[in-house]
Amino acid sequence: MPLVAKTAVEQELARWEDRVVRGWNEGWYTLPQKIGQQLEPVLGARPGEVIGCDSTSVNLYKTAFAALEAAVAHNPGRVNIVSDAHNFPSDLYVLAEVALQFGGRLTIVPESTPQTIDSADLLAATDETTALVSYSHVSYRSGQVHDSQTIVAEAHKKGARVLLDLSHAAGSVELNLHDWDVDYAIGCGYKYLNGGPGAPAFLFVHTGLQNESKIAIPGWFGHAQPFQFDETYSPAEGIDRFLAGTPPILSIAALSASLELVNQAGISAIAAKGRALTSAFIELLEPLIEMGRIELLSPALAEQRGAHVAILCPNAYQVAQALIEGHGVVVDFRRPDALRFGFSPLYTRFEDVYLAAEALAKVLQNNEWEEYGQEMKPVT
Repeated sequence: MPLVAKTAVEQELARWEDRVVRGWNEGWYTLPQKIGQQLEPVLGARPGEVIGCDSTSVNLYKTAFAALEAAVAHNPGRVNIVSDAHNFPSDLYVLAEVALQFGGRLTIVPESTPQTIDSADLLAATDETTALVSYSHVSYRSGQVHDSQTIVAEAHKKGARVLLDLSHAAGSVELNLHDWDVDYAIGCGYKYLNGGPGAPAFLFVHTGLQNESKIAIPGWFGHAQPFQFDETYSPAEGIDRFLAGTPPILSIAALSASLELVNQAGISAIAAKGRALTSAFIELLEPLIEMGRIELLSPALAEQRGAHVAILCPNAYQVAQALIEGHGVVVDFRRPDALRFGFSPLYTRFEDVYLAAEALAKVLQNNEWEEYGQEMKPVT
């Protein structure tokens, strides 16, 4: 938690206590737009292309719906979506449902190796029936970074639009959404943006697509004049039309405070440190890899991965519990046998990298994991 986040939330609590609903005209009402402005340099977006709102899944639904609606309006046969096996599972749930609503289907491209999705396979699955190609720019599982600039250009040649999930990319790698000609993107505020539990998500829509977009959730805050209380819906101009319900002020305040730090540091410096941290960790893991105790799941080349390192490890869940409970090294487990070590560049030290590698070696070499049961907690 950034120290400034606590102060920001306390300030809004004081405003709530003292000003009550007057706070809406004293800064609350425009907080989603402020988040968007703060995210523009992080995402490589132009002014007016990003807004902070809702959850990642809701924003995915809104943008995927807009893409399918636009595609069908121009060509009734474009009703399908292409994604891949390394996209986040809940993304696949939403994308399958959106495709079904338009009479289409979701094609899930399989992995080419346990570590990677081949971009060529994504594009090979894209044809004249494809309305949308959607994937995670950084894989939630392995940390693989896609060459999105190339994928977008090739998908556009085939007549498909592209929607990126940036949940593991925003705040960890450099992005250039506008110049890459990305159509839509979504992401969360609680990972490398350090927005805290329940932090609002965000969405990006390329300038040229905004005013043509059909809105899946014609919400109050997306109305051109919300406080006219019209009985019919008229969408706002630009990115604001993608707003839906009332923004969560306290959560947005915490995220906004964190984004100030992100922009002070600069995404280029943050991304460079992330590559250095993960490279140092992988180097420290080499003895365990050579002994066959673990296997590297993330790409070995720094420029091909985000700011987390995933490994395959027998008894991975018990190993994770031994690290967390026995050594204070907080990792997460992904079925069936993967561990992820996330290195948030703004605050993770190289000493932390060394201590994490040292703890993993102790847990494995001393069989400390055997002290922990296999019954899993709800959140892994």
